[in-house]
Amino acid sequence: MAYCTLRGAEAGHDPEFGASIQWDVPLLDGYSWTHVPNRGSGAESFFGLFNPRMGKLIRSGKFDAVLCFIGYVRATFWMALLAAKLSKSAFLFGTDTTTLAPRDGRAWKTAFKKIFWPRLFRLADQVLVPSFRLARRDAFPRHPW
Repeated sequence: MAYCTLRGAEAGHDPEFGASIQWDVPLLDGYSWTHVPNRGSGAESFFGLFNPRMGKLIRSGKFDAVLCFIGYVRATFWMALLAAKLSKSAFLFGTDTTTLAPRDGRAWKTAFKKIFWPRLFRLADQVLVPSFRLARRDAFPRHPW
């Protein structure tokens, strides 16, 4: 297990909560893990999560699969995808979205997602979908599900 940030494991400001957050139980105890340092700003932006050593870790690890729970709107997602493909590891990523509707209501984003998401999801060897509503055919009208 490789973590790109220790937000929560270590006390730190969480912009979504607007407060300093730290887990109240030691969730990292009891199993092997590593921290790949974030060289990004930590902000909620593309380069907010920028872990250049992730690629080397994946390529040198000879992993059967890479399971990525970093959103595609972060640089590290794309680094992990490229490294997995170069090392011939299966690439799996998760999503919890249930709709094409953007949070900010901008119509152009819906059109963009209809074109971009099927292509994005085809990059993965497997997409993990924990949401019930995501399986609806109208969520991804062009996908062959």
